[in-house]
Amino acid sequence: MPPNPSSFFSEIRSALEAEKPLVVYRRPGENALTAYVQSTQKLHLLTSFKEQGFVFAPFSGAADKVVFPQEECVITRTVLTHLEPFTPFSEGALKQPGPAPEKYVQLLEKALDHLRNAHLKKVVLSRAETLVKESMEVLAVYQRMLRAYPNAFVYLWFHPQVGMWMGASPEAFITIEKAHFKAMALAGTQAFKGSTSVHWGEKEKEEQQLVTDFITGHARALFGSCKVVGPYTVRAGSLLHLCSDISATILGTPPLAALLARLHPTPAVCGIPLEAARSFIQSSEGYDRAYYTGYLGEMNVNNTTRLFVNLRCMQVTAGFVKLYVGGGITAASNPQAEWEETVLKAQVMKAVL
Repeated sequence: MPPNPSSFFSEIRSALEAEKPLVVYRRPGENALTAYVQSTQKLHLLTSFKEQGFVFAPFSGAADKVVFPQEECVITRTVLTHLEPFTPFSEGALKQPGPAPEKYVQLLEKALDHLRNAHLKKVVLSRAETLVKESMEVLAVYQRMLRAYPNAFVYLWFHPQVGMWMGASPEAFITIEKAHFKAMALAGTQAFKGSTSVHWGEKEKEEQQLVTDFITGHARALFGSCKVVGPYTVRAGSLLHLCSDISATILGTPPLAALLARLHPTPAVCGIPLEAARSFIQSSEGYDRAYYTGYLGEMNVNNTTRLFVNLRCMQVTAGFVKLYVGGGITAASNPQAEWEETVLKAQVMKAVL
């Protein structure tokens, strides 16, 4: 019999105090929590996409990916029942953002000049915001995330040699289950104001279509054909996004390594064309994204891989919390509107701190 939630979180607290590598996560729309607690403090770097376990990959495809190997972890599960909703802010009552800081405006204007005068179609620009948190009850924050964002992939990840990350991602990356492939094309953002029946501008529609076309193009190259449902509006806490669901049938062995090489990073977190956008980000963004806009999740567990994009996330260090937020920029973007979008995304995490 699985432990009750109280015992489950007590075990997680003890593991954190002992500085054991671990991850706790809940899939979107479910009430089951899973924990991987590694038996040693060894840092396992991914060497093959045939490995089984929980993978944590950074934005940079060339950087090391960390894996908690299934065979070296104690895996426990519990079921959360009768969770009282946690409403971090009333619907439509988000604080209005002020003028964009000059540095971020300059970055956006540089990107717009590049988009208008080069072959770049879209680039995703991000920023990090550091908050002072002299004392923070990590598990209490995580439990508020679980209550506030039931339709997100909500996780807490820790390794003593890497650090602590946590988040509530609205975006599934890829799922491979037996002969079935699924992906999500998510882009475009606006505040939720009580209804999902909203108007989307041409900029948001174009941005989302670029992501859809990118994923479907690679899916067709690998699988021959694919099915697209959408775009439609989805709610992620206080935000709304445009989403399309993409699926295909896999013939033969699932090509996980080839898929990740082709699909990561998608235009939803990098841009189009990929190399031009990545080059602009690396030369202009001014900081290391680390695991923000990377991916994480179960790999080859029970013949299934479920990976999520690491969005709406934070990095936790002694006395500080670093929030990561960004947005897609096209030639039709408005710098003030893009700044306001990052403010809304930051509030998703600030609301549970």
